[in-house]
Amino acid sequence: KELNLTDNSFDESDAVLIANALRSNTTLKHLYIDGNQIDDDGAEALKRALYDGSSLNSVADSNHHCYIDTDFLMMVHNMDLNESEDREINRAHKIYSLLSSRNKTMTNVQDFGDIGGVKLLPNILE
Repeated sequence: KELNLTDNSFDESDAVLIANALRSNTTLKHLYIDGNQIDDDGAEALKRALYDGSSLNSVADSNHHCYIDTDFLMMVHNMDLNESEDREINRAHKIYSLLSSRNKTMTNVQDFGDIGGVKLLPNILE
């Protein structure tokens, strides 16, 4: 359940391929990927596989299983993603993070439509 890809000379295109594989992965729990030539775009692709904050559905569909052990993801996103062994805790943390950041700008309305967001929130976090 661990994969060590450290020091393999991977670049952005390799990171994109790995990110695409992570989107549907439910087995891999820990990925080591330091020591490669992955640039900001590759790091962004990996981050979006673990946390796509473009919508609530995208967050819910993100990978909640795999923790990527690398320093460059912290540069792209200031949050440790999937640090819990419990998939549902990771999912709830990401949803909460998205909703709380949108609450500051009052942009949560787009996700709830005519449904009262306060009534729906406990169901989302279950």
